[in-house]
Amino acid sequence: MAYSCENCGQTILETDTVCWHCGQTLTRRQHKPVAPPSDKNEEITRPFSLPRLTVYGGMTLVIVIALFFVMQSLGGQPQAAQGLGASLKPGWTAVTDYNRLFSLNLPASWVWLDRLNPEQETEFIERARQNGQFQAALAPYDALADDRQFLFLATEQWDDGDTAVAPFVVVISSRQLGQLTSEQVTAALAEGPAGMTLLRSNLVEGTNGRRRLLVTLTLPHAAQELRCQHLFFQAQPEGYLAAACASEDDYGDFTNIFHDILVGFQPLLP
Repeated sequence: MAYSCENCGQTILETDTVCWHCGQTLTRRQHKPVAPPSDKNEEITRPFSLPRLTVYGGMTLVIVIALFFVMQSLGGQPQAAQGLGASLKPGWTAVTDYNRLFSLNLPASWVWLDRLNPEQETEFIERARQNGQFQAALAPYDALADDRQFLFLATEQWDDGDTAVAPFVVVISSRQLGQLTSEQVTAALAEGPAGMTLLRSNLVEGTNGRRRLLVTLTLPHAAQELRCQHLFFQAQPEGYLAAACASEDDYGDFTNIFHDILVGFQPLLP
């Protein structure tokens, strides 16, 4: 226990006979106990509450699990390969396919079908079978990619038996195409098939050495001729081809629209 000097009030020891603060001679009667200072940080013991601890623990566990799934989701998002500088135009909409293999921009008034979407697969197959222009647009690749898979159809309007060809876009994937270089595809297109005319080709460098081949060509189809722009994107394990076509008579009205659609095509890389 500490003591204080009755003369100056400073703290002294019990065995002191003289206050070393003021020099006052001390007697035991002058020794005055000093109460120890209170500890404001003294831990307050509260009764243990099991229900409250259970609630807090459960909330913490839920937050940790939620954060885990959020991080997993963010980490699993595919990344877009760099395009050719296209931005979303007013009145257009950005579309990503059901399996997040690619994205592209379309006029908001257009309609589309995604073969990998279970709710659209039946209608997709039916329209692809009934409308021969989709197959005609891909005829130049019959010998290059007989493993091609239709992925996506888009059009200004569905024909529904009309003999006129509405402008359309079709996207396919193919492992065989993925093995070809842009130069090989260009050479194959320059040689045929019969009735096809290669009008223009343009090779563009993408990111990480990836190359995009943009070509313009005409193709025979029934009683009318198709004019198309094709975008070939070499990738592994599969290559992609996006074809945008219209009848020869209507092509001039859609030249810029087709170009913007193809320029905005973005394969999504895991």
